[in-house]
Amino acid sequence: MKTFNGFNGPLQKEHFNENYLESNRFPTATFTGHIIEEVDFTKDGTYNVRVKGKFTIHGVQQERILQGDLVVKNNIIKMTCIFTVFLSEHDIKIPRVVHEKLASEIKVEMQAEFVKK
Repeated sequence: MKTFNGFNGPLQKEHFNENYLESNRFPTATFTGHIIEEVDFTKDGTYNVRVKGKFTIHGVQQERILQGDLVVKNNIIKMTCIFTVFLSEHDIKIPRVVHEKLASEIKVEMQAEFVKK
């Protein structure tokens, strides 16, 4: 969680992690789901796909459908995805005093590598 970027300075990033995101208490975000479209994983290529699953951040789980690019190359499967997270949907409270200095939503850029089970 501490890898989020886009802050005006290191102190703002530290406060966001300690006071709002509570990164020590909730050190990870997770997404567990499945690909909606049919993909031939035996053929190399880039596929625009949707994945449906549960995204958890700050201990709060939300069902999401995300869209991204899936790359199959030499039996390695990787996905990149960009999506928006509204802090209020995950019980991340920003005090009114600093509300204008912190966005109520964050853009998340995800990169994942899949492993066959």
